[in-house]
Amino acid sequence: MTYTTNNTSHIERLIYGKIGHVPPHLTISTWYSFPLRHMVRPYQRSLYPLSVKRLHFHNGISAQYSKETDIGAHYFTGDGCIFVDKVSKFACQVIKKTDGKPIRRLEDIFKHLYIDEVQDLAGWDLDLIETLMKSRIGVTLVGDLQKSELAPPTGATSPALLPGQRVS
Repeated sequence: MTYTTNNTSHIERLIYGKIGHVPPHLTISTWYSFPLRHMVRPYQRSLYPLSVKRLHFHNGISAQYSKETDIGAHYFTGDGCIFVDKVSKFACQVIKKTDGKPIRRLEDIFKHLYIDEVQDLAGWDLDLIETLMKSRIGVTLVGDLQKSELAPPTGATSPALLPGQRVS
């Protein structure tokens, strides 16, 4: 997984350049489309009765004044699109409500997840990553902490992660 569709295209081009095709066992996805496809849509009716159409990208914080208990207004546009800044939160709520069914499903599908550009993730995204890391799925996080909003001051050093190393 990576943060943008441009990054997914770049990864696909790299793979095509090396072996000429994307192997069927490899799934390349953006961070936000991954929980939508694998956690939200299959279990959405546990929290919300209508079908989730797609992601809704917007500037700023979505539905700032909606109550969390108003699922439709808090997570969705009027036409059934889920706010991109709430998809990880919705996925976490679905996991909680279904006693972990989405995670068990993912454990049956994936042996390992590689999440790129983690410096761009925050809040519920990190909660979702923490949940994935507690599963039987291997998780590798890749990112450049110097590009992060949370980067240490200039001159300070950040510890590098080794392949397969987990952050807790």
